[in-house]
Amino acid sequence: MMSMIICITGMPGSGKSTVANILHEHGFVVEEMRDEFMHQMRLQGRFPEGKEIWKLAADFKAEHGMDAIAKAMVKRIDQDSNTVIAGLRNSAELEVFRNTFGDGLVVVEVVALPETRYARLSGRGVSIDPKSYKEFLEREQNDLVGLGQASMKGMSDIRMTNSGSIEELRSNVEAFLKDAQGRVARAKTKS
Repeated sequence: MMSMIICITGMPGSGKSTVANILHEHGFVVEEMRDEFMHQMRLQGRFPEGKEIWKLAADFKAEHGMDAIAKAMVKRIDQDSNTVIAGLRNSAELEVFRNTFGDGLVVVEVVALPETRYARLSGRGVSIDPKSYKEFLEREQNDLVGLGQASMKGMSDIRMTNSGSIEELRSNVEAFLKDAQGRVARAKTKS
């Protein structure tokens, strides 16, 4: 299999990390954009928690550019390894990855209904997850506007619906992976 970089985008609770974990089972290295952001915060002596994370993320991107996290990540991604970048948030980040990885990059958008995503988030027990549907809608707005998620509309190569069981999602990911391997190989042959 030729090396491939898969960027996963989607709204909170859509299943980005679950898709990344399934790909990890197939030998992919998983890099989380959230982890890189937290690393950048620690370098500044900050240790954000809960809702503070979203405000700092928006502030960080306003100060350093919408693509700052992506620029930091590309420095440590091994282009010879199959890698998943989970948590792509905006078109500026996508541009950095497309310019760096070229034809070896595939962008997957994971989608699920808002009600489904809210149920998933409210059941995880993670400090940043919404405690009410109102908080969920506020976070949606923050992701769409503050973090630039709205700019990703129509930018993915594949749209994967995650509204069923984990087994259905696994089957969808495996079918996608088989197809994507063929597409990347054909694209690299043309280059």
